[in-house]
Amino acid sequence: MTERLYYRDSTLKQFTAAVLEQKPIQDKHGVLLDRTAFYPTSGGQMHDTGTLNGHTVHDVILEDELIWHLVSAPLQTDRVNGELNWSRRFDFMQQHTGFHLLAGAFKRVLGIETIASHLGEEWDTIDIDSDELSAEQLQAVETAANEVIWQNRDVRIRMVTRDEMAAFNVRKVSDLGDPIRLIDIEDWDLDPCGGTHVTQTGEVGLVKIYGREKVRGSLRYTFVAGRRALAKHQQQFAVLQELGSLLSTGQDQLTASVHKLQQENRDLRKQQEQGRQSRLDQAIADCLLEIEQEGRVSEFFPDFDLKTLQGLAGTLLKQSECTCYLFGDQVFVFASNRESVHPALAVLKSLTVVKGGGRDDFVQGRVETDIEMPEILGAFAEKM
Repeated sequence: MTERLYYRDSTLKQFTAAVLEQKPIQDKHGVLLDRTAFYPTSGGQMHDTGTLNGHTVHDVILEDELIWHLVSAPLQTDRVNGELNWSRRFDFMQQHTGFHLLAGAFKRVLGIETIASHLGEEWDTIDIDSDELSAEQLQAVETAANEVIWQNRDVRIRMVTRDEMAAFNVRKVSDLGDPIRLIDIEDWDLDPCGGTHVTQTGEVGLVKIYGREKVRGSLRYTFVAGRRALAKHQQQFAVLQELGSLLSTGQDQLTASVHKLQQENRDLRKQQEQGRQSRLDQAIADCLLEIEQEGRVSEFFPDFDLKTLQGLAGTLLKQSECTCYLFGDQVFVFASNRESVHPALAVLKSLTVVKGGGRDDFVQGRVETDIEMPEILGAFAEKM
């Protein structure tokens, strides 16, 4: 079993240790030490990175109470100097303590239990035993957790036996064997935990909840703490500044400005739809007149897409016996309801510059080259 130095001191950045064993693991080389400050992926928290004698530690895994450090090649020594990537370690210390602060807040403010958590490299999540919370309730939880941060309370590590743990008011009971490690946030949260934590809540700086989703009858909230919270705030503030500049308004008026733009967009789309319908109605009338005079219609509508042309052809075929050659911008529809078999599909397939399909009496296609539509019409008419 590897001695876990981080159990008693999460702030340890460097250490020395003896190499007990080495073996291939996955596509790397595993190194087993008699003691380590490296945290392995476990308990919802991701692993540390750093170096062993200057060799990069890419991953740290836990197998049967043994902690393996994954490096690129075997170490030619029986003793190592280990050094943590402190920026990554401190980040996860902030995230993990931030989770405990939120879990304590959900319990104390709303009486809601925490089900699970995950601390990722960008976002963290906390699952709670509830299917609905109001915005006001969530804000109360978030505020309470941050108040404890600003009070800079002590975060202590307690090593106890199972019998001794019974005397403590823990948030959840551990099923692990002795000794049991408790993380004690002064007068706020007491919980069995093997992760890394800050020594005082003020080091967390800030914890901020960003989003939520429903998961199997519970709620999962996304949050970040510490430097990540600052980075997310700076990122969002930059977005708000840019939006304010684009809309020529102050940040406190952004919501009203966006609502106004949405209404203007709805009005414009309604006007466009009315204009499109008016244009289509006129096209139907013009085509029916041409059919009455010629028995067929051949028209170019540069503002009609393929779907509109198909609808126009369908309407014309319902109202008259005719043949239709309808063109849009690089799209076309050829259709007929006359009794004789219409060869449009065969002709269409013979034109290598277009792509389309359909039936003998109703084909549609799209021009695959820069050839102008009049040339396509000419080639089609010649073959017909």
